Amino acid sequence: SCVRELKSQFCDHQIMNCDDAHDLISAQLDGEIGPAEMQQLGEHLEGCAACDAHRAAMTRLQRVVRVRAA
Repeated sequence: SCVRELKSQFCDHQIMNCDDAHDLISAQLDGEIGPAEMQQLGEHLEGCAACDAHRAAMTRLQRVVRVRAA
């Protein structure tokens, strides 16, 4: 999966870029990331207001879609 590919691209000393963070946000919302990816994403979101806002918007969108589907 793309999450495994992303995981293999990172090690402790690399910094995540915003494109990779967006991919992990999507995977997180789908319940497809593990603790290591979650930690990397959290560290990126702490320092990137744009990605944190993207995560919040995607979370809201997911909730709206789920409510409308029900």
